[in-house]
Amino acid sequence: MSRARWLSVAFLVPMVLSGCVSTSTLTMTREKPVVDRSVVSPKLEKNRYEKIMVIPPSGTSRGAFEPQIVLFEREFLRRGITVISGAITGKVVLEAPGGDDEKKSEAAALLTDLERALIMAKRTGADAILQVGDFSLSQEVVKTRFFVVDATGGTFREVPQEEYEAFQGFQKQWFASKEMRFIGRLVDVENGEVVATLDVSIPLNHLLPGDYVATFSWDVIRDPAWMQDSENFPYSGNWDSKARKLAEERIIETVVRQLSPQ
Repeated sequence: MSRARWLSVAFLVPMVLSGCVSTSTLTMTREKPVVDRSVVSPKLEKNRYEKIMVIPPSGTSRGAFEPQIVLFEREFLRRGITVISGAITGKVVLEAPGGDDEKKSEAAALLTDLERALIMAKRTGADAILQVGDFSLSQEVVKTRFFVVDATGGTFREVPQEEYEAFQGFQKQWFASKEMRFIGRLVDVENGEVVATLDVSIPLNHLLPGDYVATFSWDVIRDPAWMQDSENFPYSGNWDSKARKLAEERIIETVVRQLSPQ
């Protein structure tokens, strides 16, 4: 059975039944939560920051990363946190020591993006800097959701990948998608301490346009192959473009929630 690259099916040899057609239903729910591997210092719980500066990945122009920065700034503001524009770090060049513009530029060039941000953050009264390491969509699809059904057939159940790999039952199936991932850190402006390392991701098929429901059947006598009979929407369609925007929003909400006051 030929399927689009978004949907991959793992086949197992069916157990010999009584010769009748068996049917199983698989429901992939519309939404699952983000995967959060972040580590937050206990100090952050006690000392929430009220003014934060967001700076793009090192070596990335602010203009190229502006859409994501705007989303972060909007979410911080919604939660009552003052946002200091990272664009102000450009003033470090103008205010660098030296007798002329050339020397100022050379001196500023020796500073890392974070060092320039720390200088201006102190001058502007920012409490912390959210430094983005990466915020992008994977180039390859990966296995992300897993389902199994036992010999009685009926209904598939969704399981973690570890359980799927170890499953020795009747039939099992996996779905794949690209994954949006954010990596960053929160740095205290006063002492330069890293108070949070952030690693939040979400596969695009955690954000479907609706519950995906498919039915599968097999006939041990006539055709023992595992066949898909129907599905309620085309998983191989262009649903992923909308899911990408939702993935950005979910990740940003998760990150900001960890860094903002209660």
